[in-house]
This record gives sequence, structure tokens and C-alpha cells, in this order.
Amino acid sequence: MDDPRDRVLSLFTFVEDGDVAAPPCPCLHAGGDREVAERHILELSRLVEGLCRDGGYPQPVAHAIVLMLEGTLMEAPVVGALRPARDARTAAAMLLAVYETGVGATDF
Repeated sequence: MDDPRDRVLSLFTFVEDGDVAAPPCPCLHAGGDREVAERHILELSRLVEGLCRDGGYPQPVAHAIVLMLEGTLMEAPVVGALRPARDARTAAAMLLAVYETGVGATDF
């Protein structure tokens, strides 16, 4: 996958396809272990920030995508992964398009 935009959006497809080997959201299953939750969020943030940086997207866009992924992972055990992953991927694609075109975007 060569397109940086596709690499970012593929994270949602990964969740939608059920390719997550661990429980849906480590934060939900950490049993109150703050270190586990912090490590999960830090690792996810680093992954997304790297993909966004490679695509030329600024840090606020990466952070918004992390929030969308976290929401997907939190909702998936309740309603299944399909709907939240597709909705979040659509929202992420819209955010990337706004940044790419500059239409309605603010200065980052």
C-alpha cells in the first residue's frame, strides 16, 4: 500500500475485519491498570502519528484519528466492529480530505 492516506485508513479496516489479536480494547480489559492503558494509547498514538507524518498530515489530524480509533475499539465489543469501524473510517477520510484540499480547514 503506497498511498499514505490508504495506510492511515487501513487501520479502521484492520479493526473492521476483526484482525485484532488482543481483546478489542486493552483499556477496557486492563482491570484498572493505568500502565496498560497508557502503554496502549502511547503505542497507538506513535503508530498513527508515524503514518500521518509520512503522509504530510499534522499532529492534530493524527490525534483526531487516534480518538476515532479509540472510539471504534470501545464501541466494537458492544455493537460489533463493522458499524463503528466503517463510520470512523468515513469520518477519518473526510478529515483527511478537508486537510488535503484546505476547504474549511483551519491553520494547524
